[in-house]
Amino acid sequence: MTRPRKYTFPLSDLEGFEKIRLELESNPGLGGFDIENGIITLKQRKQSYIAQPENLKRAIVSLERYISQNGITEPVELSKREMSDILCISRPTVDKWIDAEIIKAEVTEITNDKFSSIQYYPKIFTTRSVLQGLKKLVDKL
Repeated sequence: MTRPRKYTFPLSDLEGFEKIRLELESNPGLGGFDIENGIITLKQRKQSYIAQPENLKRAIVSLERYISQNGITEPVELSKREMSDILCISRPTVDKWIDAEIIKAEVTEITNDKFSSIQYYPKIFTTRSVLQGLKKLVDKL
């Protein structure tokens, strides 16, 4: 996978440089900075990840086979390594699918206690949440 490109150019090359310079100089936090020699760096956007439909279908078949072979009736918590093994995909692909929200974490019930406003609950992936996420995506295809 190629790295995103960067484009860098001096701030003074912009048409509205004087207006930008005055704005930046009026900011007290930039008092000791050399605005005349400022540089702008633009980064290329990352392309969004698109999973191959045949891989999604194969992952569903693998997960359903795992569920039936092990007699699973209740959701079972899965680590990323276990998801990789069960879905027959690589560990980095699991991360890509999570980032692309193909695989979503199970929503945990938070009890009403003094810590309920703190987000300390980890993302929990279960057989149910993974299967639902994959089936929803395949149905859209």
